[in-house]
Amino acid sequence: MFVKVLDDGSVSMIDVHNFSKFAVIAPRGVDTGEALVRSSAGYRPDTDARIRVEWMRARAEELSLSSAWHKDFEGMLKYAASKNWLNDDGTITAHVEVEE
Repeated sequence: MFVKVLDDGSVSMIDVHNFSKFAVIAPRGVDTGEALVRSSAGYRPDTDARIRVEWMRARAEELSLSSAWHKDFEGMLKYAASKNWLNDDGTITAHVEVEE
């Protein structure tokens, strides 16, 4: 699953059924941190990003994803917690990939 920042600074989730990968993808030249804050998706305190779990759940509701998706998402969160990627502020850590 990926959090996608677009050229206009909007943010969405893509490849939502892929629970084996998680990253923020952003085009070069777009302020990823600003886009995440403006969209309420999260923030970028350093080279990684922090994505709000509740924002992801809200996007899943907008996409009418199934209860099976929610179960798999909870599994992803448990895995993230086991790697210390789930943060006390309700965010999950994601690395940022910059598109050329």
